[in-house]
Amino acid sequence: MEESQVFYPGAFVEALRELTEVLIWSDKNAESVFDNFLERSMMSTLERVVTNAEFPSAVKVQAIQCITMMLQNLTRKSSIYFVCSNNHLNRIISIFIDDNDEELFSIYVSFLRSLALRLNEDTVQFFFERETRAFPLFDRASKLLAAPDPMVRAAARQVVISVAQLNEPAIKNFLRDALQEVFRLISTLLWSQIKSLAEAAAEYGNVERHDANELHLMSISTLSARLEDIVDDMFYINDLFLVPHDFAPFCLECVLEEVVIQPLLMLLENLPCDLCCFSTNRSFTPCVSASVALSVLTRWILLNKSERLQRLFKEGLLNSSASHGGVMERLLKSECAEVLSGVVVLLKAMLTSGLLENENKLGGNCPTTDGNETDNEGTLEEALDEKEMDVVTDFFNENWSIEPEHEDSFPPLQPLSIIPCEIFVGRMSQQVENAVRSPWFHGLMSALYFFITRPAYTRFSVFEMALSVLMDFVKCRRERVVLFRGLLFLCLFIVRRRAVTCAESSALRQDGNVNSASTPAAVASTISNSVATTTTTDNKNNKSAGAWLRTPYEVVFIKLEHVSHEFGLREEKLHGNLSNEASFLLPLLPNLEFIRSERERGSNIPHVNCWDVVLRNFQGYTAVQKSVATVVPLRNRAAHDQSEEERSEFLMWLTIRHYAHKMLNREDGFLLRLRDYGVRHHVGTTVSLSQSNKMYFRCEFVKGRFLFGASSPRVAAGTAMCMLLSETEVLFLGAGDALRPVTDRGVTLCVIFALQMIYVQALVSQSPFSVIVTHVHPASPLQLHIVFRHRKAAASAVNMITELSSLCRFSGAALVCRALNQYRALHMMDEEVSKAPMNSFNNA
Repeated sequence: MEESQVFYPGAFVEALRELTEVLIWSDKNAESVFDNFLERSMMSTLERVVTNAEFPSAVKVQAIQCITMMLQNLTRKSSIYFVCSNNHLNRIISIFIDDNDEELFSIYVSFLRSLALRLNEDTVQFFFERETRAFPLFDRASKLLAAPDPMVRAAARQVVISVAQLNEPAIKNFLRDALQEVFRLISTLLWSQIKSLAEAAAEYGNVERHDANELHLMSISTLSARLEDIVDDMFYINDLFLVPHDFAPFCLECVLEEVVIQPLLMLLENLPCDLCCFSTNRSFTPCVSASVALSVLTRWILLNKSERLQRLFKEGLLNSSASHGGVMERLLKSECAEVLSGVVVLLKAMLTSGLLENENKLGGNCPTTDGNETDNEGTLEEALDEKEMDVVTDFFNENWSIEPEHEDSFPPLQPLSIIPCEIFVGRMSQQVENAVRSPWFHGLMSALYFFITRPAYTRFSVFEMALSVLMDFVKCRRERVVLFRGLLFLCLFIVRRRAVTCAESSALRQDGNVNSASTPAAVASTISNSVATTTTTDNKNNKSAGAWLRTPYEVVFIKLEHVSHEFGLREEKLHGNLSNEASFLLPLLPNLEFIRSERERGSNIPHVNCWDVVLRNFQGYTAVQKSVATVVPLRNRAAHDQSEEERSEFLMWLTIRHYAHKMLNREDGFLLRLRDYGVRHHVGTTVSLSQSNKMYFRCEFVKGRFLFGASSPRVAAGTAMCMLLSETEVLFLGAGDALRPVTDRGVTLCVIFALQMIYVQALVSQSPFSVIVTHVHPASPLQLHIVFRHRKAAASAVNMITELSSLCRFSGAALVCRALNQYRALHMMDEEVSKAPMNSFNNA
């Protein structure tokens, strides 16, 4: 271009675009045209355009794009050699690119990627200078390995991998030193990303800096994205281990062990027992928390393809040659809730990846779960002697059809002490023939003990995974039954303790000394509903003493029924996805009331002394709890209030029952009986009435409202309805034409409201023919105002609802009473309870 010529950037850009199209076409169709391009030294022109600082950015973009398009589309070897020769591309690679010029930088990165795709044993000579050992393409790519933009990092990594695949002797000598720098750079980047992730997760525990009205916490999705960046580094490390040079894998292993793996293992090896995520003393806080370290190791073990790293992980985590045992064994026996959550998920990952493949799994000479299930069941019965089979069948195959009993049949509840962990694990080990062969059994049983006895700290999804790992270790079906029987026995202690709490609250009400401060709101609300119903019936039968005895069983029954419905809707999930769960990086944030009680009691749980920080900043702590609860499902976090803690206790009990019965190919009769109290008809379904059905009343809808919501039922006032009563539900059906009998053959009525009988209360309003029906369901409390045709119908409907609801609760209380008193050992005094229950295991 002559200096006297006028330069128009737009026209020049368009000319370059058209030139690119012509060159690509001519390479395939008209070689003479492309040869003309060669004669005019157009590559020198493109080089001057890119390297000249006076040219606008748009022109440089088009020039680099022109070269990139040619590299991607040229087919003749001579054409490719011409584009790559004479050091034009090396000088273009070496130019300075402003990171703020996003368009130019993006095109430049694509240019580097295109060059990497053209690299082979023949073309590398154009980019590598043997005498000076200069390699601009590799040098520039290695500097971009730690770029903040993921797309830039991906392109740079592709260039490095492409160069590292070359076996040309000069390149191999060059890579011997160059790859060491790359390995250290990647390892340092990985460690910095791990620390960045840990710092972001630690902000959830810094309650002193959180204002209750304004939180500045990183979202869970952002934490998950940062974790995925770490995963990308792990995938790239897998690629680096496949570099076809003998020195590369060993060098990469050494650098990773020094920079990343050993710091993570040392952190877990020397984890301070009294360290809390809410501690204000930051000088003693490690740069990476245990939960983050365990999460990173879990993902790495699952993604790792290198036998060298697998050996490092196995030696670091499983080495039990020391007198104090291996890291994993000691972590499983720790009482730090956050550590236990992470180590259970890590243990599952080790099983999945094969790290424990050669470990001794528990499975003596008895039937396993492999093969035909029907044959296994017969083999299991043959393996158990007559006495053992009677115990197992009696415990897991009961007849749960409970008939209404006398009030005096409800025994009073006695408070029980929890069996010490050492006694429980020791006695359970005696029941498993090969337990001494595996160090994991004792640690895993200790972890399950902690989850069951400390439900305030338990993530339910981790508890389920721990059960799954236990079944992976114990292959013998007979030993599985024995172990799950012991776990179920332990759960009975916890559920019974909850029932005792209800009994104490009931006793306070009987004495007229109810203290709202000492009675939890959820328990007090349910007990008040229970007592209100039982009092109505007891006034007729004069059995107030018996009603007091059955009240705690009735309260527990109502809570269990609600949880059993949720348990029934829950699908069994695969546990492998827990390794991807970013919420496990966060602190557990247990119930604030639980923290206060533990602090006042002086519990020996680790970190209990650090709860003072939370108690001083309880408003910030509560704000963080609310923030976490909105994005993390309950099964993946700790309970934030007492009702959620109760839910965890009941769910763990029902889950162990479910697994135990599943091993015997049987249904849990207790759980099925609980579900019988649910609603069988849902809103929108149709019901037909017959002449034999006498428990229905004509009524009319007045108004209704959800107690904890602003919305009201979408039913017009004055809608004619038919109230149908059954043993377990109250249905309000659209009556349609009020002149036509609802029992006519072929007439079906649509369900407008479907209420569970155990949650229903009814009373006559100020108007004698008006009735208020309240459905005190925990999830959707509803209040309906309805009117009847005359006073007698209203009073009859209220009396019938009250009697049926009381009878329904009574049978439910009898059901729970039997479930909580299955073991005679449970009636023993406190001083005997730590020994006698475990003796019952041995006798079985």
